[in-house]
This record gives sequence, C-alpha cells and structure tokens, in this order.
Amino acid sequence: MKKYDPKVTPWQVAEQDFPKDGALAEKFKFLLRYAILAPSGHNTQPWKFKLQPDGVFIYADYTGRLPVVDPDDRELVISIGAAIMNLRVAAAHFGYACAVQHQPKANTPELLASARLSESSQTDTELKKLFPAIVQRHTNRIAYEVRSLAEGELKRLQKLTTGQKAAIRIVTDKTIQTSIAELVSQGDHIQMSDPTFRQELASWVRSNWALRGDGIAAYGFGIPGIISWMGPWFMRTFDLGKPQAKKDYQFAKEAAALIIVHGEDTKESLLEAGEMFERFVLTSTSMGLQYAFLNQPVEVRDLRTRLRTILGLADLPQLLFRIGHAEPQKRAMPRRPLNAVLIEDGNPNNQKYDLNINMIKNIIFRRI
Repeated sequence: MKKYDPKVTPWQVAEQDFPKDGALAEKFKFLLRYAILAPSGHNTQPWKFKLQPDGVFIYADYTGRLPVVDPDDRELVISIGAAIMNLRVAAAHFGYACAVQHQPKANTPELLASARLSESSQTDTELKKLFPAIVQRHTNRIAYEVRSLAEGELKRLQKLTTGQKAAIRIVTDKTIQTSIAELVSQGDHIQMSDPTFRQELASWVRSNWALRGDGIAAYGFGIPGIISWMGPWFMRTFDLGKPQAKKDYQFAKEAAALIIVHGEDTKESLLEAGEMFERFVLTSTSMGLQYAFLNQPVEVRDLRTRLRTILGLADLPQLLFRIGHAEPQKRAMPRRPLNAVLIEDGNPNNQKYDLNINMIKNIIFRRI
C-alpha cells in the first residue's frame, strides 16, 4: 500500500473512485475527502464529521483552537463554513444536491451543521464548474503582479458578494487600499511584538520535511530547505514585525483588489461567511487568480473597529485577503487523513491525541 504523504496523498483524490453504486454513507465519506481540503487558520483543520444514515453531522473541533490569534473562535467557525462549501461543490459535481442546515440541534455547541444528500438531475451548474479548483486552491503568499483586474473578472466576482447573513466587499480604490494597508502594517507590529502570538504561530509551523498532517509547512512562508528547521525558533525568538509590516503594506497597497468578508459575530453568520469565502476563492482560482490572507486588522480589536469605519460597514469585518495575478503556488499544505477527523460511535478518532497535544497548547497559550 502506498505510504501516506500528508502534503501529497490527500490532494490526489481519484475522481473515478467515487462509489456510484455504494451506500449513501460511502458516498458521503468519499465527498468528505474534498471537504477536508478547505483552508483553515494556521491549517489547524478544526473540524470533525460523523456519518448519519442520511447524511453527516459537522462538528467544531475546539481542541484545535487558536486562543491568542482567534480567542472568540470566529476564524475556526469560518473554516468549517469553507469545508461545507467544498462539500457542496463536490456533491454537485457527482450529481447530488447537498442540503445544509446550520446549527441543527439546540444546546449542542460543537455541532455546527448537518448535511443531507439527494440525487438530482438539476444540481447547481455554477458550483459544478468549481470542482477542479478544490485541489488547485492554495494560499499564495508571494508578491503578485502590479496589475488591475479585468472588467470581466471583476464582474464575475461581484456576483458572489451578497448573502443572507454575510457579504463580501471588493475594494479596488487605491486610496482605500492604502488606508487598509496602513492597518495591516500596524497589525504586523502589534502581533509580532507579542511573544504569545509568536509562540502560538511557531507551534504550528513545520519544517519542509515534517510528516505532520497539520500546520503550515515553512515553504508556505518562502523559507527554503535546511533553514526551514529553524523557522519555528526564529518566529518564537525574534520580533520580525518591522520587515513583515513593510512587505505586507506593499502587498495590500498594490493588490489587484482587497477582499473583505463581513457579517455578525454569530455562528450562523460566520458559517455563511466561510461558505461565501470559499466559493469566492474557488472562483478566483478557476479564473487563474491567486489569494493570500491579510487578517491582521481583523484579529486586532482596535484595528478591526477602524477597518469597519474605513469601509462604512453596518456589521463587522471577518476576513481580509488580497487577490491578484501571480505564478500559482503548486506545493500544497498537509492534511490529516480523513479517518482522523471521522467520529465513530463510542470511539472518536484521535481523541487521545487531541487531549494530549492540542489541549495542552490551549492551556499554555490562553490569556489569563
């Protein structure tokens, strides 16, 4: 049997292996292989799935939370929304409608959504078009071309900006971009000067040869070869806010567009924000565009208020990222095997691992 490589194997889902004649549970399990390719904060993959007779329950895995950068678990819930969108896209591709209910059971805070499959000859054609982008989408932190979006590109993306509980703002005005770039720069200084922030980030950075199924491979930050072994140490030890702020300021100011996903701080809104975000970046990927997060002004409380004011939002900014034209990022981030995030009746997978490692991290990094 071929050895599992967390940076390669999960991204090589063989479409022809879909169990057309299998039980519904088999089909859902196959579709979940696409759901787990969604992005998440620090690549923590904070989701768990439990197969049901007619679908799947989708849980938040709070043992993978980030208490310093995401103390209210907003980005954690958004990440689960992104996984749900991947599930919808994969289901549509294989000829199934996927009905999702957010927070299906009261008094069950970990259960964020349920999904049901039904065979359909009228699946969402726009979602089906995004299927190839699931395995092509990668966060790309390099410098992009200083080049505006084409009118057709902007029009296509504008169609994806309106939701029921969340929405997306596309900013191409250079004056506003410059104001936001200043907030990004300030956010870098504030976050990188905080030893607990650096410690939390470093704890999720892996060397380029690590076989862990989560976290950020150092090549994602442009750290090459043997130096990647020292990446976490550098991040913990040194305040790199000044060079990072200078670089991110230029990235934000020169981006073809800055994208803000906004909504309220409720689970329903955050799940929709995650779904809208993932549909937006899958569409961008299918158009040959690249994206990278600039979430600093969303993660620092005072800067979040100022960003809201700059944009004139009635609700709250939830995600900030840039898009533009650049060479694609071809090296994927690792993923845990699907079985590691499946809950079996009476035998949740990896619970011992979660308790021994991730909960210890939460205790260490939680602010007192």
